Amino acid sequence: MAMDGKYAFAFSGIEPEIDEYAIQFYQRHKSIFDIYLQPASDFINTSLQNFLEEQSKQSMDPFTNQIMTYTYGVAMSGILQTKNIQPTMVAGFSLGVYAALASSEIVSFYDGLKMVKKAFELMTDSSRQGNYGMSAIVGLTEESIQKLIAASGLDSIERANTLSETCAIYSGEKHELEILSNAARAESCLNAVSLDVSIPYHHCRLLKNATDDFAGFLDTLEWKKPSFPVISSMTRTLLYDTPALKNFIAQNLSQPINWQKVIEKIDVENN
Repeated sequence: MAMDGKYAFAFSGIEPEIDEYAIQFYQRHKSIFDIYLQPASDFINTSLQNFLEEQSKQSMDPFTNQIMTYTYGVAMSGILQTKNIQPTMVAGFSLGVYAALASSEIVSFYDGLKMVKKAFELMTDSSRQGNYGMSAIVGLTEESIQKLIAASGLDSIERANTLSETCAIYSGEKHELEILSNAARAESCLNAVSLDVSIPYHHCRLLKNATDDFAGFLDTLEWKKPSFPVISSMTRTLLYDTPALKNFIAQNLSQPINWQKVIEKIDVENN
């Protein structure tokens, strides 16, 4: 995102779409991409380049998907910076926080890989005792959805991410999410979609232990003071110091985020 010559780098938490354009883009910038793709491929013993060299019909498992998402984001930042496009701040959408850190050299690229792996392992372990998932609901306000949750006694469901006033993502037990989706459709929502995940991302109660363990893991890594701020997707504050960054990254596993407010914050700060 750019405003009046200022740039904010916002990193996706969703895997890149590997279409013909993406393949051609990779081929044009292969030398930069491979700086990151090769060590990431070695880290997981899977060639990520294969997914970008042709439209492979092979599907990525969830962990490989997250490593690809992280690596692709850092590589894209590297390409922009070779063109002298430098950010004044960075933000990460869910999983995107790790690419935000590594692209800013707050942590090394390799430590970012270790973060992705550790977070995935901790959240997976925390999710083993239930059949969890996530759903996106479009066309109803948060207040309306909370009334539906209360009316149906859907105790496992929590808001995970706010994308707009009438678009949010919820996490919890899959059978309760289905009840919520049906109730939302009955209220004439625009859409209610189940996401293809088995981890209840940004769920306070279910992932609290994962956050606690992740906080300890983060202390084992080397951190550098940022040269520009990271935007917290929970509080929308600008984070400049290592303790605040560590706390944010740990809490990012289990606390709800508000991407709408992050975008609004970028607009305010860069104008």
